[in-house]
Amino acid sequence: MRVVILDWLRELRASYWFLPALMALAAVVLSFVCTGIDQWLGLNVLTELGLLTANQPDGARAMLSTIAGSMIGVAGVTFSMTMVTVSFAAGQIGPRLMQNFMRDRGNQVTLGTFIATFMYCLMVLRAVRSGENPVGSAEIGVAAFVPQLSLLVALLLAVCSVGVLIYFIHHVPESINVSHVIAGVGRDLERMIDTQFPDRIGAGTDEALDEEADEAAYAERMRDTVAVLAKRTGYIRAVDEDAVMRLAQTHDLFMRLQFRPGDFIQAGQTLVLVGPANRIGQALSQSSREVFAIGAQRSRHQNMYFLIDQLVEIMGRALSPGVNDPFTAMTCMDWLQSVLTTMAGRRIPSPERYDKNDELRLVASPITFAGMAERIFDQSVSYVCRDRNAALHMLKMIGEVATQIDAGPARDVMLRHAAQLRTAAAEGLDLKIDRDAIDERYQQLLKIVTQSPEFERRLDDQGWIGGSA
Repeated sequence: MRVVILDWLRELRASYWFLPALMALAAVVLSFVCTGIDQWLGLNVLTELGLLTANQPDGARAMLSTIAGSMIGVAGVTFSMTMVTVSFAAGQIGPRLMQNFMRDRGNQVTLGTFIATFMYCLMVLRAVRSGENPVGSAEIGVAAFVPQLSLLVALLLAVCSVGVLIYFIHHVPESINVSHVIAGVGRDLERMIDTQFPDRIGAGTDEALDEEADEAAYAERMRDTVAVLAKRTGYIRAVDEDAVMRLAQTHDLFMRLQFRPGDFIQAGQTLVLVGPANRIGQALSQSSREVFAIGAQRSRHQNMYFLIDQLVEIMGRALSPGVNDPFTAMTCMDWLQSVLTTMAGRRIPSPERYDKNDELRLVASPITFAGMAERIFDQSVSYVCRDRNAALHMLKMIGEVATQIDAGPARDVMLRHAAQLRTAAAEGLDLKIDRDAIDERYQQLLKIVTQSPEFERRLDDQGWIGGSA
C-alpha cells in the first residue's frame, strides 16, 4: 500500500493543477493575513510612516477589480497556450512526451501566479468598506475601511505577474524546441542511472549477471513456490523493493518478481512467485500484491526504458517520410550515446538479494548494459537504416561508445549492433554510393575499435569516424 500512496503523491506533485491550487490557497491565506495587519495597525500608522499612500474606497475597489479581471483573463490565455504546446508535442514529437509538458514547473508556476493574484484581489476586495449606511445594509454603523497594506501587496503581485508573463512568453517556444526536449529527457536518464547504479567501475565492462548465481539454492526455492496473481490490468508503475525484503524476512519467504516497472500485466497473470508454499495464505498474497503500484499508463519513476522509448520515438518520427529530419534523430543519438557510456561505467547490482544470514530472499530481473543497448538499437535500426546521414551518425555513436569501453562483453554488444545496422542499411538504402559509405564507415569503426595505433591516429583527425568525415 505504501508504494501505491507514494506513486499517487508523485503524480499529484507532477500534475498540472496541484501547484496552482496550492498557490491559490496560499493567496487566500495571505489576504487574511494582510487585511488582519491592516486592521491591527490602522491607516494612520502606515501613512504617517510614509510607507503607503492613502487610497479611497472607490479607488481601492477599482484597482483591485482591474487587477483581478486582468489576471483571470491572462490565466485563460496562459492555459490556452499551454494546451497548444501540449497538442504540438503530441502531434510532432510524440504523445508519450505530453507528461513532460504537463509536469513542467514553469508552466505550473505561471498559471499559479495568475490565479493566486486573482484570488488575493478577490478576497481583499470583499474587505473594502465605504462607510455608507444604506437601509438594509449589513455595514450599518461600520466605519469605512481601506486595507492599504493589502492594496500594496496586490500591486506587487500584479508587477510580479507581469514579470512571470514575460518569462512565460520566452518559456513556451523554448519548451517546444526539440533540442531542449531531447536534452531534458537525456538528463533525466543520466540522473536515473546515477540514482539506480551509483557505483562506478571505471572503464565499463558489462558484468553479465547470472540470475541463477547460486543455481542449487535458486532451483530448490523455485520448486516450492506458489503464484500470486494480479487482480488488476495495467502497467507496473513502481515496486517497493524495501517492502519486498521486509516481507520476505519477516515471514521467512523467498520471492521471485516476474515483472519490473514499465511492464504490462493482465489480471490473472503471475505477479510474483512466493515460497514456501505452505506459508502462503490470503493475507500474505495480498501483502505481496501491495508492493506493486499498477496504473493505466507507464511512469518514468523506476522505469529507465520509458525514457529511452521517448528518445527512440522522437528519432522514429524525425526519420519518417513525412518529417524527414535526420538532424533531430542525430541529436537523440548523441544523448543516447552519453547514456550508454555512463551506463557502461556503472556496476550493476546482482538480481539476487540476500538477508543478513545469507539467505536468498528475492530475485528480480535487472537492467543491464546489453539490455539497454538492445532496447535502443533494435527499436531504432528500422528507421535509421533508410537514411544515409542517420546511419553514418549511428555508426559514429556506436564507435564513440565502444572506444570508451574495455574489451569484453559490452564492447562485443556494440560491435554486434554495428554489424546489424550495416546489414540493414545495405538492404534499406537505394543508392550504391550510400551503401558504400556505410560499409566504409563500418570498416573504419572496426579498425579504430580493435587496433590501438589506428585509434590513436584517428583521434587526431577531427572527424575520425564522425558523420562529417
